[in-house]
Amino acid sequence: MGPQPSSPYSFDALVSDLRASGDDLRCVGDVDGSQSRVVIAMHHSVDYEIKPRDFHFVELCLNGQQTGLNKYNRLSTPAACSYRPGAVFFQPADTAGRKRMDGNCTNLSVMIELGVMDCVKAELFHGDPDCIEMLGFNELFVPDVRQALHALYIESLAPSAGGQLARDTAVENLCKAIVQATASGRPKPPPRDRYLTRRELRLALDVLEQEVTSGSGLDYVAGQVGLSTFHFARAFKLTTGQSPHQHLIERRLARVKEALIVTERALTDIALDCGFSSQSHMTTAFRRHVSVTPMRFRKILKNC
Repeated sequence: MGPQPSSPYSFDALVSDLRASGDDLRCVGDVDGSQSRVVIAMHHSVDYEIKPRDFHFVELCLNGQQTGLNKYNRLSTPAACSYRPGAVFFQPADTAGRKRMDGNCTNLSVMIELGVMDCVKAELFHGDPDCIEMLGFNELFVPDVRQALHALYIESLAPSAGGQLARDTAVENLCKAIVQATASGRPKPPPRDRYLTRRELRLALDVLEQEVTSGSGLDYVAGQVGLSTFHFARAFKLTTGQSPHQHLIERRLARVKEALIVTERALTDIALDCGFSSQSHMTTAFRRHVSVTPMRFRKILKNC
């Protein structure tokens, strides 16, 4: 029987193949319903086929070093490469090739759903996500992509008070950085930033107020306003001076302060009622923004 035609395979299949090749993996962003999956992978010397995937794949070298070949169709840079801390590799969906690397390194690997990247491309290029071809890049030091990857990594390891909204925003920012790096050298579209109208802003603030005690995510809030997630996030920050998830954090912490002032309820109950996943989650966010813990804040009030 001849070779079977290759077809895109899933994130779970990729993880299985990497583990079979001897890699040590740790999933840090495996969230149900999320727009991406985040994995920390300790790679050893490898030689395996890169199969077409049904998601975009981006990787950041955190430490260690590997040298060898990392080649696939549509790769825009030479195949010979050296992974060093800070180097970024991007493989668009539905591409195939081969990876042969010697050495040991630890990489941050992120899998991004096709629809998320298409939405960002549509926003940046006049509503047409197919106007540019997603070209891969290899061994590049792209500051914007690297910073966006680190932000998503931190949000996955230790979720902020913004919850799913903050994670969605981190994914959107990563997609924007990748698209802009891919489109390097092409004519830039005219700026499309605009402020939210009064009606849109009032509706957005109302929906975000409801989100204080829930966690539907950025796409839900944007949909209620009638905008795409990418467009809404940009317009909201331009209008208010802060991102949606920063506003959400402020509102949750304001509710925590109010509860600490007017009630004697347990901190665990306050945390859950104010949209935090646990008391420790609330304490971390509160101390980061108020400089004291909720318990200390309550004691200070009693002594006033």
